Amino acid sequence: MAPAQGRDLSGAASSGTPRGGWRSWATPARRRVARRASKVALAATIATLIAELLELPVPWFATISAIVAVEVTLRVSVRAARNAVVGAVVGALVGLALATVAKDQVWAVGVVVLVSFVVFGLAKMEQVGRQAALVASVIVLIPSRSDLTTPQFAGVRLLETLIGIVVALVVNATVLPPRAFRGARRHLGEAYTSLATMYRLVVAAEASGVRDATAVVAARRSFRASLRQVDELWDEALSERPTVEELAPHWRATTRRIWELCTAMDDAVMDAAARGPLAPARAELGELAEATADALDTVAAVLTGGDGAPLPPFDDLEERRRTMLRRVRDLEVHSGDLGFSQSLQVFTFVNSMSLIAVRLTELAVPGEGAPLHGAHGSGSSADGGASAG
Repeated sequence: MAPAQGRDLSGAASSGTPRGGWRSWATPARRRVARRASKVALAATIATLIAELLELPVPWFATISAIVAVEVTLRVSVRAARNAVVGAVVGALVGLALATVAKDQVWAVGVVVLVSFVVFGLAKMEQVGRQAALVASVIVLIPSRSDLTTPQFAGVRLLETLIGIVVALVVNATVLPPRAFRGARRHLGEAYTSLATMYRLVVAAEASGVRDATAVVAARRSFRASLRQVDELWDEALSERPTVEELAPHWRATTRRIWELCTAMDDAVMDAAARGPLAPARAELGELAEATADALDTVAAVLTGGDGAPLPPFDDLEERRRTMLRRVRDLEVHSGDLGFSQSLQVFTFVNSMSLIAVRLTELAVPGEGAPLHGAHGSGSSADGGASAG
């Protein structure tokens, strides 16, 4: 088990020794920014150069298209390219139609922009509408005294858009090509950072009776934002066929399950009467909570490390989990003076805590997830599981 990385169960971080030199600046996030900026600049330069070599009159449209089409992953780049092409074609047609009756008129710009955004907005294709509005408005505004006729200008605009898009796709695929599985892995790590924070807050609330609602809400939002990024990258990430050590297919589902269990613990944070019967098991609960929080920290650190290291097994979690369940079973909290609602709170909290430990041990198992153990749900007497009765 990795150390707790200077964090206690309240979520507070202790000060550490910062890394010095250029490595302290060149974090993975900053390197990603530098790589993408370099690729965008290269694509824009090449697209502009090609447009000028072809002696096109407005080469900056190729520049703009290249900048827009360089995205984080190849799949997103292809989608952006598709939207740009469709938008350019539709915008050229709309611009030509309106230019026949309202050439070089300011009010016509408002009309083509409105039509583009309304039509494609209703079709949930806002990016296409944005590109169509851009192309159509430029075509409408080009002065009649220009060296190009309106149809010629529309054709040039479309050609330059295609040049920029093709260059962007080629650069994105060949120069420092993006790896979706690395992004998915990194965002999973960020999700586990939020999970660790949430877990510590929930455990501290159960022990003290004081719930930091603001911090819990912030952790929930942070987790959901990270998981949305994972969802966007997941299919493409798996299509790149990373090894199971780099990105196992069951990680996303297991992460969701851990999150659901953590939120169940938060929903079941108990009042003083319900927490009272668990007081004799406080040591066992605390040991499992500390080991689980450390494991969440370790998963976050490994996944965000950027070197593709495999997740370690958390073998000590199983023994701590069994010890805690035996202790809770011996207390027989379900046969005390608690009402049904309070008993349900207690067992929801304890069993969710137990299952989180189990799911963490499954993360390091290659494949679609490990088979269920004997006491995942209500628990069995064979391994000392607590029963909701």
